[in-house]
Amino acid sequence: MLELRPYESGDEVELAPRLKEIDVYECYCAAGLEPLAALQECIRDSLELVTLVLDGQVLGISGVTPVDGEWYGIWLLTDERLPQCRKSFLKFSHIMTRQWVKKYTHLCNWVATANMTSRLWLQAIGFSEGETDNNFMGSGEPFVFIHRSYA
Repeated sequence: MLELRPYESGDEVELAPRLKEIDVYECYCAAGLEPLAALQECIRDSLELVTLVLDGQVLGISGVTPVDGEWYGIWLLTDERLPQCRKSFLKFSHIMTRQWVKKYTHLCNWVATANMTSRLWLQAIGFSEGETDNNFMGSGEPFVFIHRSYA
């Protein structure tokens, strides 16, 4: 069963070795970081943090970081077990996103164009896709800008 709880120090150490391959790829393209360093940076910069737990083990960590002015980055890094709790996760996502977008008004992130699972999930919870950067952060890899604003 999927549970949500506040982030606890050390959650990233548990999650990092099991991070999904596509999440490892995105961390490397976006910041040149290995999983643990990427998680630590995201956690350090976040205004909001939540940990997803499945069967007593950290499944993922999500948060909101300041980006620029009224824009805030929403992020989620998980392991491969996410499909096991798809319905619960979608419900959680709607609740979390509604709360965060009311508080932070404009949520966004860049997602690897190859990460169709994340792109479809984000569309399902109200995000729209914008421009594509075919050389994201100088990585040579295409990423698409996703965003959602409170109206």
